[in-house]
Amino acid sequence: MGFKPRLSVIAGKLEGVAGQEEVLAGADASCVIADPQVDENVDQIERDFLSADLSRFASLQGMKERRIKFRSELKGSGTAGTPPAINPYLEACGMSVTNVVATSDEYKFNSGIKTITIGRWLQDGVGGSVVKKIKGAMGSFSLEGSIGGPMFVLFDFLGQWVDVIDVASPSGITLNVAKPPQLLGVAFSIGGFTPKISKITIAGGQVVTLGGDISSDGVHGKTIAEISDRDVQISFDAEMTTVAAHDWYGKFRDGVEAAMSLQVGSVAGNKYTISCPKVQYLGLTEGERDNKAIINFTGRANRDSAGNDELSILFN
Repeated sequence: MGFKPRLSVIAGKLEGVAGQEEVLAGADASCVIADPQVDENVDQIERDFLSADLSRFASLQGMKERRIKFRSELKGSGTAGTPPAINPYLEACGMSVTNVVATSDEYKFNSGIKTITIGRWLQDGVGGSVVKKIKGAMGSFSLEGSIGGPMFVLFDFLGQWVDVIDVASPSGITLNVAKPPQLLGVAFSIGGFTPKISKITIAGGQVVTLGGDISSDGVHGKTIAEISDRDVQISFDAEMTTVAAHDWYGKFRDGVEAAMSLQVGSVAGNKYTISCPKVQYLGLTEGERDNKAIINFTGRANRDSAGNDELSILFN
């Protein structure tokens, strides 16, 4: 019996001490996931010495890091004022949450560091299971959605290498299997105008780095992850309009900043609003959709006033 990609579990828990591996349990695996991918990055230090022949010398294994990626649904917990299952992953992407009991949870960027331990278990269906983990990790996300489907959130985490071992998956997992709100009948606007779009992408643009440290614990040679830069990018496809309806090209010419809002869902506990107070028009290209002319829009979410306020996700 071989290992089966569909028999996968991902669990994540914010670390009490940055870089100190957390014990992962079933309660840390409630988030539904798809398309998990684990990438290894080990520096190969070549020992390229001269000799009387062309045979190679064994290389040295240098700094080691691991990347874990996966996709989930953007949806609420089902109870207003209770954070969604993706909460630890959003916080480890440089966001903080403001909770209003029994009402809402709002996520915005911050300048602090919250690291996470993440494990991906792969099973063979007959009792065999291996786990690949990262610790001291932080990540980036991208929100992507199209007509009729949910908004998906694609996570990409970079962390310190943890040795792969044989160990059973966490027990007592209760997945949040509730259906997500769909991109149907949503309220979308930019600059007070409601364009007709079929898809949208909002990329957090976090740049995650692991510094080198010869005194780091173990043999990975890496410090904990940090977010060293961020550039929130937005793209969507809008049907072409008259200048009177919305002056796309004039706003692009002038580098206008405009408020953008996307409200999805209508059921308390499973609805959300994505807001960007100042989206700058950065690019427009022509296209076609269903035999209609469209504008492929690209923009950047800029700071509003205090900073760390270019994007918010409100679950209520």
